[in-house]
Amino acid sequence: MKHPTLLILDEPLQGLDPLNRQLVRRFVDVLIGEGATQLLFVSHHAEDAPDCITHRLAFVPSGDGYTYQLGPVA
Repeated sequence: MKHPTLLILDEPLQGLDPLNRQLVRRFVDVLIGEGATQLLFVSHHAEDAPDCITHRLAFVPSGDGYTYQLGPVA
């Protein structure tokens, strides 16, 4: 796989068993950790977010379409 400048993942962990969820999260962490790729990660579960998300995080509650929280990751 070449290193894209932007990686968009929409619910990449949906339907995976716990072992494969962890493997995908680790793969994303390694790929993004190399520094050449930005990530847009979409999930309905905040705990699915990879550890590599360090700059900005947005939470959008379902239904109303308004941003609930946007800002740097603490």
